Order: sequence, then C-alpha cells, then structure tokens
Amino acid sequence: MKNKKWLIRGWILFVTSLTKACKKSTHTFILKSPDQSIALTLANTDGLLSYSIFRNGQQRLKNSALSIFPNTKVKVMETKVTSLTDTLTPVWGQFSKIQDTYNELGASLDYEGVPATLYIRAYDGGSTFRFVTDDFPIAKKPAFFIEYGLSATDKTYMPAGEHYYNKNSKQ
Repeated sequence: MKNKKWLIRGWILFVTSLTKACKKSTHTFILKSPDQSIALTLANTDGLLSYSIFRNGQQRLKNSALSIFPNTKVKVMETKVTSLTDTLTPVWGQFSKIQDTYNELGASLDYEGVPATLYIRAYDGGSTFRFVTDDFPIAKKPAFFIEYGLSATDKTYMPAGEHYYNKNSKQ
C-alpha cells in the first residue's frame, strides 16, 4: 500500500514536471500610442520575436515574426519605454512645422551573443520598427525580416511591376 502511494505521488510529480517543461516560455511587452488608439505587443516565445498590432481594440496584424538575424534565438535583456513630443522644422516641403509625438519601446536584445537594440515607435497614426547593431561577427550577416500576419479577409494591393518611363528618354 505504501509503495502504491509513492508510485502515484511520483507519477503526479513526473507529469507535472513534464507539463511545465513542454510549455512555451513567453514574455510580452505592450506599447500604446499617445492617444491610446494603437497598441503594439512584442512577444518573445522560445527565443523568437513576434509582434501584433491593435487599432481601437481590434487586432489588425497578428503574431508576425520580426528579426534582424533570422534563424537565430534571441533574448530580451532589458526594455525601456520613453515618450517624445517635439516640433520639427523641415528645410523644404509643404509644411513649416511638423508635430512629432510618439511613445517608444527600446528593447536590448541578445542574438546568441550578438547585441542589438530594437526600437518600436507607436504614433497616433501608425508605428515604426528599427534595429540597431554596433558590432557583429562577419559570420553573422544581419538581414531584416518582418512578417505581416493578415487575416484571410484582408486585401493587399501592390504594384504589378509596371515600368514607368519618360516617353522622351531612351529605354
């Protein structure tokens, strides 16, 4: 009887340990635009970065991969959120002043020993992504990779590759 109890306890402990070991490790970071209409989530699931974009609570892009070193595991070492409100004065163009207001998530990353920083900006009308790397081994070639997780009902429009030319110039 005593052996059966230990066998059952051992079995429960084994199944619990196995379940915990098989779970995906996910860390999620959320960034919102200044007017709160856009929310971006950055997730690191088992060493792979992905992002999602929400507008007014509705998901627009879902679980889309993002990397500067594809096929390389990444760790998020540190994150910092900053906000900026500034006025830019362009030297040329239609406007004399441009309002620059955004919230920014800076994520310090480690791609298997190669440091990088990902900057994600959330504006009231959109978002931007930018990777910065200082040093990396020659064997590791950075290649910006981004997916766009559209739903089946979304429509995309792209140029068909038409060649535009000046009719007065030679081809």
